[in-house]
Amino acid sequence: MSLLLLVSLAGCSDLFKAEDALLKKIDEQVRWDNAARLSVTVAVPEGWGTSPQLGTGRAGDTRKGFAFTVEFNPNSAWGFSGWIAVRSDDYHEGDTDPDNVFDDETVVITESTGAANARIATVTINTTEPVILVPWCEERPGASPG
Repeated sequence: MSLLLLVSLAGCSDLFKAEDALLKKIDEQVRWDNAARLSVTVAVPEGWGTSPQLGTGRAGDTRKGFAFTVEFNPNSAWGFSGWIAVRSDDYHEGDTDPDNVFDDETVVITESTGAANARIATVTINTTEPVILVPWCEERPGASPG
């Protein structure tokens, strides 16, 4: 009898875990559905390299508080320094005025390297202000940009 009780209690525990997981999934979907849609642009200064997300709205369905990824493939004459997030209204190619760059809490960027040396950024934006993501590069000594 006690074995039957233990088996039935274990079954209830599994049921509660499944219900918990389902409720978390529903909560996450509701949070996604209610999150503000963002205007995200990926800008790559001429000659620095290429990005499949180049332009506005090409980073997918981006929403406030949810992570998404962008990537960049630098040209050999340019050394990749890192991704920066700039206020759209203040961006001028090649300008990294600290007053125009978002802080690390407003736009969270985690960098990694992908296949064929692609520079990947996982980005979470915590503002509804339009953002421009720029893969910042510097000319390598002795190399001439193409």
